[in-house]
Amino acid sequence: MAEDPKKEGSVSEAPKAEEASKAGSACSFGCGSDGEKKSSCPCKNVILLLFVAVALIFAFQKFQLSREYQKAQKLFEEEKYEEAEIAFQGLHKSKPEDEVVKNYLAKCYLRMADKLDNMASPKYLDLVKSAAEMDLSELTEQQKKLIGIIEVKIEPVADTAKPETKTE
Repeated sequence: MAEDPKKEGSVSEAPKAEEASKAGSACSFGCGSDGEKKSSCPCKNVILLLFVAVALIFAFQKFQLSREYQKAQKLFEEEKYEEAEIAFQGLHKSKPEDEVVKNYLAKCYLRMADKLDNMASPKYLDLVKSAAEMDLSELTEQQKKLIGIIEVKIEPVADTAKPETKTE
């Protein structure tokens, strides 16, 4: 006599129920089951490994930036302004919002400009303009006037000569 497949607990439904329970108990990525140890799920291990790798990368980058900053600052203190400017430019590209780096760049430009003899030279003006782009507070009033940040008022000299009068 054959069993009715619609009856509960029949032999033909047992494998289906077992599959459904396994599918419901798998990890969120579809591997393993509740019967297995949680630590043996390969997905969990991969995610943990990726997290650690990303954390190490960020830590190394921060350490690298710190070393570059120290090197640039040392060059500045040794009055090697051209080399310090290159080092600070690299840092500025990495962190364009860093106000300390901008301030040092402005100081480098102004120290290089101070070494020039001619304040009216194009090189001097370029250096002062570059400094102004980084940190305006580092410029002197004269430098601000020179590059046109502060408007220089030129007052006309009054003509003291008496006008000629024609008499006929």
